[in-house]
Amino acid sequence: MDLYPAQRPTSLPTLDGSCCVSTRISSHGEALQLWVPADAQGNVFEYYKDAGGARFAKTRTEKPYSGTATVTTANGTRVIDIAGLVATFPTMQMFADDHLLVVAPRCLRHTDGTFESNARIYRPDGTGQTEFSLGDGIQHLQCDLLGRIWVAYFDEGVYGNNGWGGDIVPIGAAGLVCFDRLGQRLWEFNPPKRLDWISDCYVLNVADNAVWACYYTGFPIVRIDSQFQIQAWRSDLSGPSQLAVAGDMVLAYGGDKANECWLLRLSDEIAERVSEVKLRLPDGFDLDAGTVIGRDRFLPVFANQLWFRFEVPA
Repeated sequence: MDLYPAQRPTSLPTLDGSCCVSTRISSHGEALQLWVPADAQGNVFEYYKDAGGARFAKTRTEKPYSGTATVTTANGTRVIDIAGLVATFPTMQMFADDHLLVVAPRCLRHTDGTFESNARIYRPDGTGQTEFSLGDGIQHLQCDLLGRIWVAYFDEGVYGNNGWGGDIVPIGAAGLVCFDRLGQRLWEFNPPKRLDWISDCYVLNVADNAVWACYYTGFPIVRIDSQFQIQAWRSDLSGPSQLAVAGDMVLAYGGDKANECWLLRLSDEIAERVSEVKLRLPDGFDLDAGTVIGRDRFLPVFANQLWFRFEVPA
């Protein structure tokens, strides 16, 4: 089955002398991009090696840096200058009141029991407001329409690293956690009896009326409703990276094969494969070089500074 973008692409901005370090979708469907000066990119994406020679991402930059957030819709782009950034490998979200959330995926816990703040909220004018910790090993992060922060963790965030683990239960031990805007935990995943715990949360899609996830082990498709009630469907998926959901139909993107995509139907307690899907971009656009994100019923694709939107077929 061939699937084409649901509407004409939207042009994304370019900022002279700057590099885009994060591209995400907001709860209102805006394209969020974070830009840093080209000469700061190396510090933002910096690694270190431990005593055994293993390579890990640094948890924060040695010196603060400045960046620019762009918020794009079909009607144009807003630009917000941000000062005092320290996040490495940053991801960004926007709340309904235009406050920005910038988060680093790694977070160090010190031997004295204190730990870094890897999340910072910025006012609409780009100045810092509050900071707190969302834990180590963040795989995905999205905010909902109520201003809650949903965080999915990979295995090091679940089982521990960077000073977490053992007797020190990681913040992300549940694999999927919901926080308020002060960084206080509101809810964390506790699987129904027939499901395993999350070892690595591969997918997070915070939709308008529910939150969707898919995780190792087993890769069930999980729905969390507004009352934090969990519903799940068994699947034979293998390592999807994104989901888009409309009613009982699901687009699952990513897996063992490059650009693998399947249309599934949620039936009873099983996610049944309906058809393999080929996402078709215009000639000259490479899906491999693009960024694919699942948000609500859409699979947005960012390629060559254009924003395409694939939608779950009826």
